[in-house]
Amino acid sequence: MDHRFLILIAAFLMASISLFAQGERKDQTAVTYEEIYDEPYAINKLFVGFIPLYADMFVTNVNAGYGAEVSYYLKDKADFRAHFRKTYSQQFYDFSRDLALKKSDVDNHAEVYNYYEFGGTYHIKDFEMSSKTKMFLFKRGYRGNVWAAQVPLNAEVPCMVRKIFGARLGGIFWDSSTDIGRALDKQGLRNADLKNAEGVGLPETIFVNGKTESFDVFSNVAAKGLYVGGSMSWIKNVAVSFD
Repeated sequence: MDHRFLILIAAFLMASISLFAQGERKDQTAVTYEEIYDEPYAINKLFVGFIPLYADMFVTNVNAGYGAEVSYYLKDKADFRAHFRKTYSQQFYDFSRDLALKKSDVDNHAEVYNYYEFGGTYHIKDFEMSSKTKMFLFKRGYRGNVWAAQVPLNAEVPCMVRKIFGARLGGIFWDSSTDIGRALDKQGLRNADLKNAEGVGLPETIFVNGKTESFDVFSNVAAKGLYVGGSMSWIKNVAVSFD
């Protein structure tokens, strides 16, 4: 029994080594190519993108939805970026808003999650220098007349790289529904600590259909902020045609 076990281990190791060697196979044939373009500064000034699905593990409100992003490059002086995100619906996927509409005992409007950002980067230093980039090719390899596989190869292609060192400035705004009860609990507070102008706090429980239930408090939160920082960007814009 032990001998069989050792034989199986040896066979497994031999198969693993064989597969590993096949995966690491490299073609020694020289790769020739023709450069189509290599211009890191010749990029579109305006980029517009749609985000069909994002997921945000936000403590205030776990959510998922869609978004969009716009980037604009002002020559080699600056670039600007605008971005927004929004949930598709209450149930897909605006977690705090969904809970607020189902459980909240407070009569208020449950806010949809929205996120907006706008910022710009001033290019302190914008230059290009020589570099290399790896391009992957695929070649069909054969073993006898039975086995065939796509073997990845790579070739290093010389190119120019554009490097940008900049200073960033921008603003963020977001609003959302939120679970006030959970926030109170984290701070060691209770509903009674939320008082109106007359000094009357919210109740801890509520009587519903002959049963005593906890008084669930949901509200809305909104925040604005500015950010300042630095940035480093690398841009390669190269295309080649392999023979």
